[in-house]
Amino acid sequence: MRVPGHHTRKDRLTRCPVCGKADFFTEIEGRDFESGTGRYRVECCRQCGVRFTNPRPTAESAFELYRTRDSTDYVRSNRITDRLRSLTIRRWIGKVTAHAGRFESVLDYGCGDGFFAAQLARYAASADITAVDLHEVPPAGLNGHGVVHYRSFGQLRREPKRYQLIFCRQVIEHVPDPQAVAAELEALLAPGGMLVVEVPNYRSVWRKLFGRYYFALYLPRHLLHFDETTLKGLFGRYRQVKLYRNHTPILGKSLGYLTGMPVGNLGLFGLGLFPLQVAVDRICRSSTVLALVLRKKRK
Repeated sequence: MRVPGHHTRKDRLTRCPVCGKADFFTEIEGRDFESGTGRYRVECCRQCGVRFTNPRPTAESAFELYRTRDSTDYVRSNRITDRLRSLTIRRWIGKVTAHAGRFESVLDYGCGDGFFAAQLARYAASADITAVDLHEVPPAGLNGHGVVHYRSFGQLRREPKRYQLIFCRQVIEHVPDPQAVAAELEALLAPGGMLVVEVPNYRSVWRKLFGRYYFALYLPRHLLHFDETTLKGLFGRYRQVKLYRNHTPILGKSLGYLTGMPVGNLGLFGLGLFPLQVAVDRICRSSTVLALVLRKKRK
């Protein structure tokens, strides 16, 4: 992984990036365990309740954190991991699309390594699928999946009401202006279309246990930290169809941050802890991921 270190430029926020108020306080003081860019605070806005990372990388420095596609956001392919991801993702796609009804045009907004879009193409082979992300070159996960149209964000065809189904998975927490992204998604979505937004759950029981060592804080790449209330507030213009409380492996990296050991979420140790993680989540009525399924109102 590329280590930006002290070369990362930062902006110090004096106002909440969501509501613009200057009334906030520090909840967590942590650091970048992935690439050593320094220390950061998780601030909580007293007005809207959203948490945000402060300071945060400038736009140029933020891109450098993802430029080489070797961060944790891009899962390394291997037969076992790919098989498990494939089964999980296709099951999730089936569950979500049961709410959507018939759909012909789909957008994967922030496709990352492309694995989700590739599974979507297998599940809905007749759909017109577009995947979009930061880079000009498609991710390796889309190799051999010519039915998926890849675009960089700059190349995205911003035709109003173009898509009937949009997935925005693990993206909103990375953006400096979530309201602008929410507005763009609303403009791209057809009336009556469905939007699926997934974010890490700031109120996870594991965040409370690990504190600054909780992997899903992912400082400074996660600029925002949502709970159920703040996520719903950002997308209040939609009709809520369903809120899913989902699970993704986080114990391996969290323990790695805590102990300084090179432990991953998707290795044998991390995956071995996943059943324990899910069991504790269910006992505590918690989750590591919030997935909000929304329907755009017809006018």
